[in-house]
Amino acid sequence: MSQTDAYFAITETPAGHDPVAVRGWAAMPLHQEERNADGSVTSRLLTDEELLQKAAAHTPPGSMAVRLDVTDEEWNARPTVNPVLSSGKIIQGPTPAIPLKEQAAAAMQKVQQQAAMTSAMGETFGPEMQDHVRALRAILDGTDTTSTTLPTAPADPTT
Repeated sequence: MSQTDAYFAITETPAGHDPVAVRGWAAMPLHQEERNADGSVTSRLLTDEELLQKAAAHTPPGSMAVRLDVTDEEWNARPTVNPVLSSGKIIQGPTPAIPLKEQAAAAMQKVQQQAAMTSAMGETFGPEMQDHVRALRAILDGTDTTSTTLPTAPADPTT
């Protein structure tokens, strides 16, 4: 089966960098139908330049389309989470680390849920849980700039 489309990765990084994060995709038909003067229709193979111009029309400002040398099977099997171009190949990129402040914000939401449940049960946070909350607050308000991991929450919030 012959290939019917040209495939492009949309990136924001200039060519020459490796690896390059992929921000989007484009597939363009390799052939264009043209109507002749006599009314008949012929199919013409588009040049690389014409394909690139068509792909570029679908890229946001500041981005660029990079033609990929992939088969239909490789295109259909490409990674969709954190894809990168490395040495001209589409590969799975590393999962970006979640910043500590964002982790602390998510942990604080869990603490707030625990606080509501603890209060509903007529109990209060114990000293270990209070220390945990203070540590999370310090990360969130920026007074703790040395921690690299979240503090471990006590198994029982009343302790």
